[in-house]
Amino acid sequence: GGFLGEIDARAPFFAGAGLALINFLYGLIVLPESLAPENRRAFDIRRANPLGAVKHFSKLPHVGWFLIAAGIFMLAHTVFPSTWNVYSEIRYDWTPKEIGFSLGLVGVGAAVVQAGLMGLILDRLGTVRTALLGFGVNVVSLFAYAFASHGWMVYAIIPFGALGGVASPSLNSLMSTVTPANAQGELQGASSSLNAMAMIIGPLTMNGVLFAFTYEGAAVHFAGAAFLLAGLLTLLSLAPFLRGVAVNRDAIPADAD
Repeated sequence: GGFLGEIDARAPFFAGAGLALINFLYGLIVLPESLAPENRRAFDIRRANPLGAVKHFSKLPHVGWFLIAAGIFMLAHTVFPSTWNVYSEIRYDWTPKEIGFSLGLVGVGAAVVQAGLMGLILDRLGTVRTALLGFGVNVVSLFAYAFASHGWMVYAIIPFGALGGVASPSLNSLMSTVTPANAQGELQGASSSLNAMAMIIGPLTMNGVLFAFTYEGAAVHFAGAAFLLAGLLTLLSLAPFLRGVAVNRDAIPADAD
């Protein structure tokens, strides 16, 4: 995106639209239905919409605590798509190309962790401790971004922060484990709904915090304030996560603990 942005401000959007179309066609034509017929249930309009799914699962402590943790975690991580461009321009005076390069490194780190390290870490630690590792790494890396005063520090943080990518898959795995087979699709809808709500609230919050601490008349100038808030929110998400682990102790397989 950064490199295309150097050519034309609209080019990244056209490229993104093309990739979205390819992804849609792949899902439509290639991907099979993963839910077995015997695990499908009758259609219910009250639970078919995403908000209805969230309401339904909020009444089930086995899943509800994990969904609360996921929602707070998602909200915290809107700091990246919401503020990264402006934050890096303000604090490090980066160009679109430099911003694109940094995000490219983030993508490489995520690919390495998901494709190469995720399985190894899960086998060694189990799902619960892998999730805890991911939460911990995210907290530390977000705080590090908040106080990184020079651009080179960001590049030092990115490889470490990539390890935090084990948090979401582990949390999703735990939610799937404690959800009945005929409600897996509804769980995905609830999770997607939480993500959508986070993407509505998060940009307003994170950009508001960034502006409050960077505009010319600000009482305190601190460009990393939004990342500090994101780190605190991620730390907060540990509370419902640990509660979810406690109430699901019997449902979580021993090898996942």
